[in-house]
Amino acid sequence: MPEKVMQEMKSVTDPSTGELIIPLDENLFSSLYFFVLEVLEGYYKDFQKSRKYDNLKDEVSKQEILYEYLRRYSMISN
Repeated sequence: MPEKVMQEMKSVTDPSTGELIIPLDENLFSSLYFFVLEVLEGYYKDFQKSRKYDNLKDEVSKQEILYEYLRRYSMISN
């Protein structure tokens, strides 16, 4: 997890209880949206480096080929 994200997470938690302290302002949801995107981007970059990502790409390619064959020979409808 990026260091900036960890600092932001610590800034919205109560150090004594660990509970979230969320300031209510008009930008709450847009701030939350960008915060979540940043966290997910880090996880996605880690996922792209993993073997599971390569396996998923291979599986998607196989399914696309199978779909094209099934469609070409009218075994499924569009």
